[in-house]
Amino acid sequence: MKLLLILLSVMTFTVETKNSVSASGIWPYDMQVTFDNNSSQGKGNVGKNDVAAFNVTELGGITIEKIDVYIKSNKESGAGNIEARVHQGLTTLGTKTGSFEDWTGSFDDTKYHAITIYEGSVPNVYDVSIQLIGTENSLHIEKYEITWASAPARTVTLMKGSAVYSTLTEESGGEGVTLPALPDSAEWHFIGWSETEFWETNTMPTVLSTSDKYYPSHNCSLWAVYKYQVEPEEVYLTELKSGKYVYADTASGVAITGVPGSDGRMPYATANPSTENQHYYIEFNATCDSATIQHVKTGTYIGYKSDGKKLIAQASKWCVFHNNAQTGFYMKYGEKLYLLYPYCNDLSTDYAGLINVNDVTTTPTALMLIPEKPEKDRYTCHPEGGEAPTETLPIIGTEKEFVVSFGLYELHIINGQKYLRLKQ
Repeated sequence: MKLLLILLSVMTFTVETKNSVSASGIWPYDMQVTFDNNSSQGKGNVGKNDVAAFNVTELGGITIEKIDVYIKSNKESGAGNIEARVHQGLTTLGTKTGSFEDWTGSFDDTKYHAITIYEGSVPNVYDVSIQLIGTENSLHIEKYEITWASAPARTVTLMKGSAVYSTLTEESGGEGVTLPALPDSAEWHFIGWSETEFWETNTMPTVLSTSDKYYPSHNCSLWAVYKYQVEPEEVYLTELKSGKYVYADTASGVAITGVPGSDGRMPYATANPSTENQHYYIEFNATCDSATIQHVKTGTYIGYKSDGKKLIAQASKWCVFHNNAQTGFYMKYGEKLYLLYPYCNDLSTDYAGLINVNDVTTTPTALMLIPEKPEKDRYTCHPEGGEAPTETLPIIGTEKEFVVSFGLYELHIINGQKYLRLKQ
């Protein structure tokens, strides 16, 4: 297939209905095609004021060499305006305006003629549109034919900070490359790749995902982008006061999450103070020997049936045991004690719920503190630190200058050259 892509370079799209074409020949791998003709005459017929719109996308940066539209007319009439564009800046490749007789020398209702809309060489094409607007009854489209050449294989240099991490080269032009994911550090979390290098910003940058292929239009560099993210420490409440907490089992490392289900149980998950679904507002009474528990995200209270068998979604007054970092919520049913426990097992399933205990003072449960969220997120291509280099900008005369803001810095592009400096 790759050999054919080099030797053959014609793709043909034959009109089948007023809303579809069939493709033949050789085309780029991920090509997508649409065709729409609003004519009441159907198929490829284009009368006065009718519009037939053909679009082909995902071409992978090929070079367009020629575009032909095969058309015939009525016996003595047929005219319109044809325009072909590449969507790269909506550049017009070519147009044909006038009658079929102007284009071919005479009207012809028996034979389709190749009307050349463009001939030359335009590189880095990803999308092409061809539109025919009828000005006089009638023109009839049989097919579209695009002659093309494969894009050259391109190389992407991957930068991790100021150092080259690796290089990726397409197996053949237009195939794209798969970007790797990089490991996190203790403080910086990898989120993707940027086409522009920057030192630090508080605004979420545009990043390229590692789950999608990247299709370079030229040899280029990409920079790994990181978000500042410190894993919260596991700090437990030692002095009771009302507030938002995570109710966790320090032995198994899990916490209650969400709200009670119809079966009287709750889900559990690995304890994480950054997970909103694990946040509960605990309101203690004045003596801190009882409390209510409310799921912050939904406003649902966590309560219990009076017999200690099931949890329910209503406010209940929980008894509280507390000793240093230990905190446990329980209820009494006669002489029995039932502890709200993040990790229960009934031999068939694991869940969070109520368990019968003889002594609540041995509970491994605790209230985990929820750290305050930083005021601003931080993103960078340089987790290794250091100052952004500064350069003396050239004296601006008649050059056109573009300025892109990145946090404390500005990227100035002058005559294609990039300069980085601190904001004034």
